[in-house]
Amino acid sequence: MASKRIQGITIEIGGDSTKLQTALKGVDDQLQKTQGNLKDINKLLKLDPGNTELLTQKQKNLQSSIKSTEERLKTLKDAQKSATDPEDYDALQREIIETQQNLENLTKEYKNFGSVGAQQLQAAGDKIKGFGDKMGAVGGALTKYVTGPLLGIGAAAAAAFDEVDEGADKILVATGASGEALEDMEERMKSLATSIPTDFATAGDAIGAVNTRFGITGDALEELSGKYIKFAELNGTDVTNSVNSTQKALTAFGKSSKSAGHYLDVLTKVGQDTGISVDKLTDGVTANASAFQAMGMDLEEATVFMGNIEKSGADVTAVFGGLAKANKLAAKENKSMNAMLKDFQKKVKSGKKDAEAMTLAYEMFGKSGAQVFNAVKSGAIDFENLASATQDIGDVISDTFEATLDPADRFQTAMNAVKVTGAEIASVAMPAVSAALDKVRDVILKAR
Repeated sequence: MASKRIQGITIEIGGDSTKLQTALKGVDDQLQKTQGNLKDINKLLKLDPGNTELLTQKQKNLQSSIKSTEERLKTLKDAQKSATDPEDYDALQREIIETQQNLENLTKEYKNFGSVGAQQLQAAGDKIKGFGDKMGAVGGALTKYVTGPLLGIGAAAAAAFDEVDEGADKILVATGASGEALEDMEERMKSLATSIPTDFATAGDAIGAVNTRFGITGDALEELSGKYIKFAELNGTDVTNSVNSTQKALTAFGKSSKSAGHYLDVLTKVGQDTGISVDKLTDGVTANASAFQAMGMDLEEATVFMGNIEKSGADVTAVFGGLAKANKLAAKENKSMNAMLKDFQKKVKSGKKDAEAMTLAYEMFGKSGAQVFNAVKSGAIDFENLASATQDIGDVISDTFEATLDPADRFQTAMNAVKVTGAEIASVAMPAVSAALDKVRDVILKAR
């Protein structure tokens, strides 16, 4: 799997520099192994298309390939963010495009595969049709009165449960759960899809990501997953990426899953107020977590601050460079960084001559003094009222989401409920159809 185009590229992971190929070695080795398995399995399936064990192995290896390719894509994107050499950046972009194409192909193949039962039914139907064609008039009647109806039942059954099964597979791939734990998450996935206008795959992604990232189960898992689905829909983001990025931000500020729901509301509100994307906000607060905490800010305050800075058009890097200098000054003078910043703001707003305040800004923030001064002067930065901006914020996501719902959305949840019922019926009917096809096969074999 290792590509020549990324040879020699070095990235920083957790403060340590390492070759990109070294960082990718584990996932590339796993991909190479699963691709070899799939090649061998497909070769054997040509001889026995309905073999249960081979079909089960193919399904598992496809799931594994998708998960590994997603991990590979994430590592490449993270590496590109830290790339400073233009040639390295372009090479990584080409590698990302190729990996995205591979992921799309694998996802399409997995979707077309459907389920083991559907593959067995198709294999049995193809076999019956082949025998029917050879048997002339008998075969014609068989196709018309037996094979056709049975295959019709099988196709309808496969269509009924495959969509629900896709969501269940998302959970399995993400969590690796089994038994009662997996069954409980599958039921909660169905509950979300029948109460929120979304598809089963998205519901499965949310359940899988929240369980994996936060380690929660039961009602808490369902509630937070539902909020992430709404959050992603409102903000135009991918639900899995939203879970991953916000969990990183929460962890950087020492917060747990109990704070996640409120933080999603804060993110959405700040995004609405500033026009800055939630992805940019979470990336910013995570990357600068240490600086924010040195200023005495918690995650919510940091998010408001980041949104205001981005909205003001100020150079974020320059502003944080200035704040880092101010932090050192506060430590040297044994003062609270938070108190010092508030005191600076009072002096800027006090009506003193701008020249005096600007001089103080340069003393505190170095060459970034003008940027910080202008941001405070214009009100883009308000060190006094960061906390109040997130108080009594309410359930922004649910309120906004409910306001966007229309009859088509409510129809989708009703249809999803019908699909759940259809999938349950199909899970019972398909074994019976398969058994009937086995009997037809036996009759044909005896008649040959």
